Amino acid sequence: MQCTPHFAQPWARICNDSRNSPPAVARAPSARLSWLRYSVLASDECRYINLMKYCPECGTRLEERWISIDARERLVCVACDAIRYENPRILVALMLTCGERLLLCRRAQQPSLGTWTPPSGFVERGETLERAAVRETFEEAGVQVDPEKLSLYSVSSLPTISEVYVVFRAVAESNSCRPGSESLEVGYFSEQEVPWGQLAYAEMPNFLRQFFHEHHEQKFGIHMSRIEEHGRFHREYRLVTRP
Repeated sequence: MQCTPHFAQPWARICNDSRNSPPAVARAPSARLSWLRYSVLASDECRYINLMKYCPECGTRLEERWISIDARERLVCVACDAIRYENPRILVALMLTCGERLLLCRRAQQPSLGTWTPPSGFVERGETLERAAVRETFEEAGVQVDPEKLSLYSVSSLPTISEVYVVFRAVAESNSCRPGSESLEVGYFSEQEVPWGQLAYAEMPNFLRQFFHEHHEQKFGIHMSRIEEHGRFHREYRLVTRP
């Protein structure tokens, strides 16, 4: 039985920064880099990828310098000469099913305002991957999930925008759900009921069809992929259990 979609609060924050809006059409190879920013599975509120500009200790300007021991450029404070490392951000998503249906949320924020995606968002300080996934699911769809019952489903690296996406799967105990402040609507959808023409991000349709296929068969792989400027790489692992 499908969870009846609900409408969230009308004051959900919308980003009006044009720098953070996806390009209308990604035609030429030159548009590939900026399109990657919006073709990934999960996304939180509007963001613009920038290097750190000031030293977090003394507030002085940072500049890129070649660090011979690392054989690469790093951000270095011009005053205290401290190296400031910028590591990839980690995002999580949860493929939560109830019977043959999958939980989806209709985004109340840019990018891709009004489109559908599984609950997802950034890992916060002090969280495990699993706890971040269940927190995002509760915040966006009002569904509580035991983090100990999550299974790893996929890991995607996006070195171009310095992000890593980790996706889990789990089974809901009921079809109860409600939209949070970041969702306009939420609901459980069968493969036939999915709003295929209103999904967020270019990679989403293939990703969902892959998931539904494995869900119908109840044979799940663990998928490893990376999306780079020159294309996409995918590898799948199958777990073999022995009696």
